[in-house]
Amino acid sequence: MKNKKVQQLHELPLELRAYINQQISSLAPFCLPDSRAAVLVLKEINDDNDKEEFTVTISLSGGDTEVKSTSRADNIIDATKRACQTLLEHLNKVHREMLDEMEERQRLAADEDADLDDDSNDGSDSGGMAVCH
Repeated sequence: MKNKKVQQLHELPLELRAYINQQISSLAPFCLPDSRAAVLVLKEINDDNDKEEFTVTISLSGGDTEVKSTSRADNIIDATKRACQTLLEHLNKVHREMLDEMEERQRLAADEDADLDDDSNDGSDSGGMAVCH
């Protein structure tokens, strides 16, 4: 039976804080003026073998939206790097999906405009619509 102790780490050495801040800065292209980043670091110690494991959760919030990524590793650096990388991959995926959707909307709008601008007239009055430019 595994006995574990979990504690939240509030104080980290300056070098670790600098590394975490550096990782968080890679999320800057996805931030809005009101965006906030938060990092939660948990240390878990297995009493049976004194093995340490760290869980790092990085969250980015702005407005009514929040995205999070959590990773575990036997050191804070690897856990932070993985959590940040996973969050960055997710944000890039959402960004690509939004761009694809915008391009599709623009394509549909351009197709509609082309249909409306079709000046071919076979001489019959269809009683259709008038388009003003």
